[in-house]
Order: sequence, then C-alpha cells, then structure tokens
Amino acid sequence: MSKDSPKPDPAGASPGSAAAGPASKAEVRAVIEAGVRDLEAGNLAAAAEAFEKAMRLDPTDPWPFYNLGVARARAGDLAGALSNLYAAIWLRGDFARAFNQLGIVKLRMRDFAGALQEFTRAAEADPAAAAVPAGGDAGAQGDSEQALAIRAYDIAIGIAPDSELLLGRGNARRLAGDRAGAIADYGRALELNPREARALIARGNELVDEGRFADARADFERAIAIDPTFPDAFNGRGVCRCAQEDYIGAVEDHDRAQELDPEMTAAFVNRAKARTLLADYQGAIADYDQALRLRPRYPEAYLMRGNAWSMLQELEQAVADYSAAILLRPGYADAYRNRAVVKRRMGDVESAQEDDQECRRLAAGG
Repeated sequence: MSKDSPKPDPAGASPGSAAAGPASKAEVRAVIEAGVRDLEAGNLAAAAEAFEKAMRLDPTDPWPFYNLGVARARAGDLAGALSNLYAAIWLRGDFARAFNQLGIVKLRMRDFAGALQEFTRAAEADPAAAAVPAGGDAGAQGDSEQALAIRAYDIAIGIAPDSELLLGRGNARRLAGDRAGAIADYGRALELNPREARALIARGNELVDEGRFADARADFERAIAIDPTFPDAFNGRGVCRCAQEDYIGAVEDHDRAQELDPEMTAAFVNRAKARTLLADYQGAIADYDQALRLRPRYPEAYLMRGNAWSMLQELEQAVADYSAAILLRPGYADAYRNRAVVKRRMGDVESAQEDDQECRRLAAGG
C-alpha cells in the first residue's frame, strides 16, 4: 500500500470493523458475485447490501470493499467510495484496479492532480493492469489545470469509458479551446447515453458558437424533451430562435430560463437582445438593468444598454453607458465608435472626433 494512502475509516467501511461470521470462501464469493450482478444491472442499493454482507462475512477480503466503492461512486457518494477504495488498498497494497478506481473518483471530484497520482500508483503496483506505463509520469509538473484534466480523463476513459467521463473531458477540451475535440466527446457521450441532456446542451452551445443554429436548436430541443428543468437548454434555444429571426419565440424561451433560474445573467442579456430586435427598447433596458445587477462589471451589457438608450433618443444616458463600458474595458473599440456617433448627434463634434480616432487606433491594433 502507498505510504500516502490514509488508514481505513473505522466507521463501518473499513476492514475488520464488523465481526466476521463463520463463512467459507465459496460463500463469500457467491455473495460478491450476486452483488456484481446487481451492480451491472444498475440495482445499486441491492449491490451495496450484498457487498456489505460479504464484508461482514470476511473483513479481510479486499474485493467487497472495492466493489462497494464502485457502487457508491455510481450512486454519487464519492466520499464513501473513497473510504471503501482506501480500505481495499489497505488490505491489498498492489491492488491496481482499486488505485485506478480511486483515480476516477478523484477525477469526478475535480482533483485532477490527485487522480493522475492514483493512476501512476496503479502502474507502480501492477504494470499489467495499469492505465499508464510503470515508472511513467501521468502528468508533467507545471501543466495547466486543463492539461492535467484532459490527461486524467484520457486515462480514465481508457479504463472505463462512460458518458459522464466523456462529458467531463469535453468540458475540459472546451475550456482549453479545442472545440472540435469537445464536440466529438459530447457526441461519444451521447452514443453511450442518448438521454444525457447535459451533453446535448454542451454540444448545442458549441454549435451556436460555430453559427450552426439549426443543429444547435435540435440539440437544445432534445435536451428539453429529456429534462425540461435545465435553464441552459431554454436559453440556448432562445439564442437559436433569435438568430433564426423568431424573436417572440426567443423571448418566450428566455422567460422560461429565468423562471427556472432567476439569477441567470445570460438569459437577461439574450432576452434584451431579442427585445431590441422587436423594438422593445424599454424592455431591453430593464433586462440589461437586471444583468448588471447580477454582474456589475459587464462591459458588453453597458454597451448594449447604451445602444437601447440611443434608440430612445436618451443620448446622455447612452454616453454614460458607453463611458462605463470603456472604463471597464479601456480597449473597447465598439464603445468608442458608438460614443462618437452619439456625441456627434449631441453636437459635441470635437470629442466625437477624439473617440473616432481612438476607435481607429484600437481597430488597427494600436
């Protein structure tokens, strides 16, 4: 066992914590096999009960602890899974499969460096059963968090591919700027679990960024059909409807997103955009007000609210918002350009020319 592995928790999950009854190895094995059948069938409670019985029958056998850890991880009890897996390793120090599962649990807890450490320990314990070469380093010192995450997910998916791990790697790839890789992972997650609404929403968001609004809308609509409680699905479909010039439908979707999550800044901003295109400038301003209440340092919201004020001929208000956007983002060329337009309408030609000049300098990369 690794010197860094904690001693088993004595509170019911550790070897020796319950008195063993008289049982043969065959009896213990039969109980474990019954638990494994329940585990494979998704009957997690029955599986856990069987593994706990096996632990009582023989608290020196690492396999019930290992399998209970797997069952608890699938049920979302990651802390309990850690305790059981550490117990299994305590009983058998070269238990590579337990180290690998420990790595997967830590990965799901977003402890990427810890996950890689466990995968490396698995290689050291048993190279034949490990997911990384013995003696190899699963992650390089100084790697970014996203690089560590992607490497950890690569190893975990190689051990036991499932939709949740593929979704996690897709998110890590998205954050690392690999949109194609992210979309591919979301697609593979959906192949394994067609009802993974989170993968549909994540892929839909990436397709929106690529301008593929019809494909993105199809993903959001599938997600809504599977689980209509995700505000991001309604928000995403609203963005698609707006791009497809269905502004009323977009407003309705953003309304629904806000009902599900009243603190969703993006839904306020996106509804404001749709309202602007419907010439409902007062409604748009009200939405931008809410977005800025939730996120005060949001230069784009100031810019767009300034545009709405401008359409209402509230020029001083527009200038104030453009100036706020510039204060938050000094290199904001669009804010300088729009402020110049409004200043010229106000008759402040000299100041407008200064803004025009700054806009040109920024646009030229100055």
